[in-house]
Formats: sequence, structure tokens, C-alpha cells
Amino acid sequence: MHTDARELPANTIIEGDLCIIGAGAAGISIAMDWIGTPYKVILLEGGGFDYDDRVQELYEGKTTGQHYYPLKSARLHYFGGTTGHWAGFCSTFDEIDFEKRDWIPHSGWPISRKDLDPFYIRAQKNLELGPYNYDWKYWQKSDPALKSMMKDESVVWNKLWQFSPPTQFGTKYRDTIVKAKNIHLYTYANVVDINANENMAAIRQVTIKNYTGKEYTVKAKHFVMACCSIQNARVLLASNKQAPKGIGNDNDNVGRYFMEHLEINAGTGGGSDAWATQGLRQNPDASAQPDDDCDRYRFAVDGLVRFQRGFRIGSNRGSRPGILQHLVRRCCCRSCLDAGRMDSQGQT
Repeated sequence: MHTDARELPANTIIEGDLCIIGAGAAGISIAMDWIGTPYKVILLEGGGFDYDDRVQELYEGKTTGQHYYPLKSARLHYFGGTTGHWAGFCSTFDEIDFEKRDWIPHSGWPISRKDLDPFYIRAQKNLELGPYNYDWKYWQKSDPALKSMMKDESVVWNKLWQFSPPTQFGTKYRDTIVKAKNIHLYTYANVVDINANENMAAIRQVTIKNYTGKEYTVKAKHFVMACCSIQNARVLLASNKQAPKGIGNDNDNVGRYFMEHLEINAGTGGGSDAWATQGLRQNPDASAQPDDDCDRYRFAVDGLVRFQRGFRIGSNRGSRPGILQHLVRRCCCRSCLDAGRMDSQGQT
């Protein structure tokens, strides 16, 4: 079922068993797991079914520390989320990613890679990928031409990626969600505040708003944050009426440890509006800032290298690992989205 929240009367109270905040890849996948159950599932999406620049502006923000893409352009704010312009590169975490390593501060997880396998298998289907097997030797059986780059895998070992079509969740699963009787999708429902119980042990309700100026309340027994990693942190930190540091941030960890694909400065291109490939460092001669005009928002082409396979580098004694991965650039301007074409470095 679908409701445009802009059409609801102000101060409407929406109630259900489970509330999922965010209708991107994660939120839609979770919602589909509950289809056909006796539970009422509320799925909140801040945007609509199509790109809306005014809604996209809600993702704007400044960053500090290492340079990053303009926040408005890095993620998409409508049904289906960033799958609307992703390139489809998929792989799993490796076992070492979950292990405690002395040379990496704060490393180590209370779960292992094996704990994620059942969920990886389900995600594999939603992403329209092949068999859930990321051992390159498995794939070599069907493609003998696939050769290892290194004889000694204790130094450099192969990292395999599978490619989604790419699946755009907003297109692929729209009818599935809308036609599900127990899934209640609300578009134009931006969560602006989270309200917990008195001891901050559970969430009671969230407040949603949109550009009509109306405000609504959503109550549920359980809540799931399924916005993108950046937006999850922003919403939690902004919900500071009960907790000055933000919901769930007693240890000051919310929003920290953000990780993107490793990038290297492979070269720069000419032109007054060119941007370096490393961290969006602006060309000293540039006179324009990136915006939604594709002619102004572009990246250096000359010398750019795309790694379609990543390599994890270590040593025989297990020294510090690193990853080289593909370099992808994205643009979310309306002209690119409408045309469905690729910008200079990534898929729109």
C-alpha cells in the first residue's frame, strides 16, 4: 500500500508493528522479508518515486577532515535510494575485516564473516547476482582463462566481485512493495526527530515532516534505521532533545569510522572546472563549484584508472593489509538521471 504523506492531515498519527526508516536497498529488502506476515509494516521514504531536486537538497551538508563528494550528490533521496545510480559492483567482506588487528585502532567485531552468510545469501537474490560463491577458484572451473596474478597468495590474493545488472530497487521492487497488503509505504515522510522512552532503552515514536509544513507522528513496537550510513548518523545525532549527544551516542561513536572505497590520485585533467580524482580537490584555476549542472559538475578524465577488481595486499607474516578498488564517480543532476546515461566516471 502507498500513501503520499503530503496528502495526510496535519498531526496524523500512524501506527504499526514495525517501522522501517528509509526505502533504499536495505529498507526495501527488509520490508520484503515481512510481506505476507500478520504484522503491519510501515516503510518511510523521505522522497517520492522520482528524483526531486528540492528533496535532494535535504542531503546537503559540509564535511570536515578528509575531502569527500558533495553530500547532495553522493546519495539519492527517493524510493530505491542510491541504487538509482550505482554501478553494481558487489563483494563480501573478508574474514580478516572482522578480526582484531594490533596496528588498526578500534578494529575487531563481536561477529564474524560466517555470521553474515545467511544474510548475504538473501541479499544476493535481491541484487540479481550469480551463485553465492566468491572463491575465484570456483569461477576458474567454468572459465579456465581466469588466472591468478600472483603465485604466492600469502602476499597478494585474489578478491572477486560480482556485478549486479545493476538492480535499481526503486524500479524492480516498486510494485512488490505497493501491492503488499501489510506493507504501508509513506513517501515524502522525512524523519526529523526520534523519541525514546524515559530510560532511553527503546524508541517510542518518530516525527516526520515534508515541504507542506505538516508534521506527523509514527508509533511502532520496533524501529529500524535503514537510511544510508551518513543519513543514519545525521538523524541519530540530530535527535538530541532527550540525549544531548544524540540517540545512541553515549560513547561518542555515532558517525565515526565512516569508510569509503580507497582511492588514489591517478592523474588530473585539464579545464577550468576539472576536479582531481582524490577527494574532490579543486583545480587551483577552477572558478566554479560543483552543482547540478553537469557541464560544471564533472571530474578529471585524463589519467584516471578504474580498478574493476580489488587486491588485498599483505605479507608472508600478515602485515598491514590494504585494498585497491574501482574508482567510481557519480552525478545526480536531473539531466543525467532523465537521460539515464553515464557521467565521466560513474553510472547515473
